[in-house]
Amino acid sequence: MHMDTLRMQAVLGNYVKSKIYLEELLKGEGKHPISGIQEDIIHAVIGFFGAEEWELCSEACFYLRLLEEHLTKTGKNLQDCIKPYLKHHLELAKLLCRILQRIRENEKISEEDLERLGALSKGSYPVSSDLVREAFTTLRKHLKGRVPEEVLKELNIPPISKPSVVHSVTLDEQIATISAEFTTARIWAKALFSGGMDEASVGYYILLLTRNFSRAFELFFARGEEEGMRETWKFLEKLKKLSMERSLSLTEDPDVYHPLQTAEALHELWSFMEKSMPIPKNTLSRALSILSRETLPLRAKVLLRIRNYLESHSFEVPEELIEVLDKFPKPKEVDYWEEYQKTLREFDEKGRKFHEEAKKEWELVASGNAEDPIGSIQDIIWKLSEATVYNFALRKFKHVKEAYEIFLKAYEYAKENSLFKTKLSEDIWLGKLRRVNLKWGNDIRWFEDYRVISNRIIRLTRIAEFMMWKRRIPEFLYANPYINLGGDYEENDFPLWALTRGLMMVLNHNRSKGVLPELSLQEEVLSYALRLNLLWPEKTEVWECKNGTCIVFKEGLNEKAIKELKKNIWDNDIVFYHGKDIVIGYSRKRRIGYICAKDKDKKETMRFLFLEK
Repeated sequence: MHMDTLRMQAVLGNYVKSKIYLEELLKGEGKHPISGIQEDIIHAVIGFFGAEEWELCSEACFYLRLLEEHLTKTGKNLQDCIKPYLKHHLELAKLLCRILQRIRENEKISEEDLERLGALSKGSYPVSSDLVREAFTTLRKHLKGRVPEEVLKELNIPPISKPSVVHSVTLDEQIATISAEFTTARIWAKALFSGGMDEASVGYYILLLTRNFSRAFELFFARGEEEGMRETWKFLEKLKKLSMERSLSLTEDPDVYHPLQTAEALHELWSFMEKSMPIPKNTLSRALSILSRETLPLRAKVLLRIRNYLESHSFEVPEELIEVLDKFPKPKEVDYWEEYQKTLREFDEKGRKFHEEAKKEWELVASGNAEDPIGSIQDIIWKLSEATVYNFALRKFKHVKEAYEIFLKAYEYAKENSLFKTKLSEDIWLGKLRRVNLKWGNDIRWFEDYRVISNRIIRLTRIAEFMMWKRRIPEFLYANPYINLGGDYEENDFPLWALTRGLMMVLNHNRSKGVLPELSLQEEVLSYALRLNLLWPEKTEVWECKNGTCIVFKEGLNEKAIKELKKNIWDNDIVFYHGKDIVIGYSRKRRIGYICAKDKDKKETMRFLFLEK
C-alpha cells in the first residue's frame, strides 16, 4: 500500500503522535494510555512493512521494543496490555521486525519463524485486515528466492473482512453523508490553510479534504448550485497546490483520485454549461468514461443534468450518454391515478368502519347493554371523530350528519350522568387518549383533547350542511378545516392532512366566487389537491430564469415553451389554496399547475408545476 493514501497517512499520523507520547512516558513526563500507543505502533510496523518503507518500519520496531522493555520494568508485558482482537497483530508485528532485520542483513530466516509466519497467515484479523494483507503480499515478494517454494505456497494472503450484508445506499443517504462531510471539511480546511494543523496530520487531511470536497462538487453539480461549485473548486485548487508543495501524490489512492477525477471532469463540463455553450465531443466523451464507473443514485442525477442541459439547448445528446444512463436502475413506475383510486378506496373503508363501529357501540349504550358505558362513550366520540373526517373528505354528508346526531346523544348522555366530572375526566379520558397524543405528536391536556375531537365533529358537520344545500359558507372559524383540522395531522398523518388541505382549497374557492361549485368541479379540485400533496411525480426539475421564475416540471417543458408563456396564464384558473404568502392554482388552458409564493427576500416568485394527466 502506497504511503500517499488515506489509510497510510492515517497510520503515519497516529504513529508520529504515539511515538511522542511514548518518549514522554519513558521520561516520566506524561500519562498516556499504553493500549493506544501500543496499537498505533503495531499498525505502523505492519503498515510500513506492507508499503516497503524500511526505515520507518525499522524505527517503529525500535519503539515497539522500547515499549516492551518499559512494560517489563514495571512487571508487565505487551500481551497484558493488548486488546484481545489484536493478539495476532502483535505477534505478526514482532515477527515482521525479526524478518525485516534478516532481509536487510541478507541472513537466513529461521524455520521456526517461517512456520509461525505460515500459521499467522491463516489467522483471524477482524481489524486492519487491509494492512495485514499488504504486509503478507510484500512478504511473498521479498521471500521469493530466499525460502523454498513449498513455504511460499503455504503462506496465505488473508482476505479483507467485508460486511455480511451490503447496504444499498439511497439518494437521500448519499446527500446527507456528503453534506455532512462538506460542512466538516470547511472547518478542517480553515485549520489546514491557516497552519493550525498538527504537522503529522497534514498529509492525511490533504487527502481527506480532497476526497470530501470532490464528492461535494459532484453533489453541487447535480443540484445546479453554482455558488457551492465555485467555493468547492477554490478549496480543491488550494489542496492541489499544497499537495505539490509537500510532494504528496493525489493519484495513488483510488478513494481520493476517483472523486477528484470526477470533480475535474464535471468542472470542465460546467465551464461550458455556465456560458450556455456546446460541449466538445471529446470533452463529453472523456467525462462520460469517468462518470460511468459508478451506478450510485447521485451519479444518475449528474448524468440527467447533463442530458437535460443538452436537450434544453437543442444540442445533440450522444448515444454514449444514453447507454450510460441505461446502466442505472430504472425508477419504479408509479400509476398515479391508480394510487389515487386506492387512496379513495382506503378512506372509504375507514370511514365506513369507524362509523359503523361507533353506531353499534352507541346502540349498546343507549339500550343499557354496554358493559362499560364510560369507556364506550369515550370510544364512540373518538371513532365518530375519525369517521367524520374520512366521510367529509369523500363528501358523504349524510354519514357526517348522522355522526353528529350520535355525537350529540352521546354528549348529552355523558353530561346527564356527570361522566365528565367523574370517571370520564382526567384518569380515564387522559389514559384512553394517550395513543391520540402519540399519533398527533401533541402534548396537550385531557380537556384540550376532548375539545379538539368534539370541535372537529361540530365544525365539519356545520360545513357539510352548507355544502349539502349548495349555499355559501359564511365567514366564520368553522369554515377553515385546514386550520382547525390540519394541525392534528400535518406531521403524523399525511393522507388526512392532505385531504383536509384540499378541502380548504375547495372552501376558499367557494368564498372567492360567493357560490358553491358544481360537484364535478369539487371532484377535480380534490383530485389535484391530492396530487399536489400525496401523488407528486418523482421526476421534477427546477430552472432558474432571469426574471426569478422557477419552473418545476415533469419532462417535456423546454426553454422555448417557457418564453412563449404569455401574461394571461391565469385564464380559466382554479384556485386551490389562498393563504398567507402563497397561492396554489391550476390553469386548465395550459394544463399547468402553479404556486405563487414569496421567497426569503419577500419578493414575489413563481413556480409552474407541470402535472401528469
